[in-house]
Amino acid sequence: MPLSLSNLVAKLFSALEKEEEVLEELNDDVKATVRRMTEQDPGLKQLLDNAHAYAVFPSVGKASAMLGGAFGKGEVFQGGKLIGYAAVAQLTLGVQLGGQTFSEIIAFESPQVLERFKQGKTAFAANASAVLVKAGAAASANYEQGAAVFSPPTAA
Repeated sequence: MPLSLSNLVAKLFSALEKEEEVLEELNDDVKATVRRMTEQDPGLKQLLDNAHAYAVFPSVGKASAMLGGAFGKGEVFQGGKLIGYAAVAQLTLGVQLGGQTFSEIIAFESPQVLERFKQGKTAFAANASAVLVKAGAAASANYEQGAAVFSPPTAA
């Protein structure tokens, strides 16, 4: 049964409203994540202010058995303004078991590194690049291949 033009338009507006709600919720989560992480390490705010750009992923879910994966959605900022949306994904293989959720902020040192990230050409070694956010961690953070990754410690 074909959809009438009015039904099609109504479905389109409904989908757009749902997408707007999801983006508003994501933005609220991003703001809360930045606030929480900069309270844990006040130096992180200065690092983000000085970075060329940064991406905030409020909730990255990670699960594994033998095959593991992680996924999260976030927002990208440049000059303090939202410039787009991003997703992170990770796939691992090996002896592992469990699951967790964590937040992550990635600071980009230069326009070239941001452009690599936009093109999906950025890969991070999880074991080497994440800096646990604790008081003073941002002050001693080093960019690795043009990016610095911050992830707060998870509660045990």
